[in-house]
Amino acid sequence: MALLAFIDAYLWGISINTSLRISIKRSQDSMFVDNDTLPMATPFRDIFFDVTAGPLLSFRDLVYITPYVGGGGFYTSPYYDRNVTFPVAWGAKAGISTDLRLAFYKTDFITSLPSPDLAVRLDMGYQYNKFYRIRGDLGKHVFYLNLALEIIYFKFERIYSVD
Repeated sequence: MALLAFIDAYLWGISINTSLRISIKRSQDSMFVDNDTLPMATPFRDIFFDVTAGPLLSFRDLVYITPYVGGGGFYTSPYYDRNVTFPVAWGAKAGISTDLRLAFYKTDFITSLPSPDLAVRLDMGYQYNKFYRIRGDLGKHVFYLNLALEIIYFKFERIYSVD
């Protein structure tokens, strides 16, 4: 089970993305940590926070494609209270995010403040991890694919032409 939350901000055509993932995983084998033995199938709470950036490409104000690169930090701990600590690990990632805006009105000329739109998001990419320092079963190469519903909201901007 995992919770994934993300916020993207766009500044001059560059997307700055932040995401937070909290998940619960179980170890695949027993581990020796700080003179303690954690048995196989011990549940772990994983928290991963990352920041990525990339250019925003838009097609007809409905489809947005953002190739990105970035990195983040990773913290894990046993799910129950134990006197065991793991080092914070890090990872780097590269990928592409595609957002399909489900807008049911014409966006060429807006006469009032735009309202938030529902969108479908597809993220896919590669992540290189130093997570194996924490647990051997985490590995170091991850290919990911995320599918999500999101809300898109754009800042209102009017351009006037004066003769």
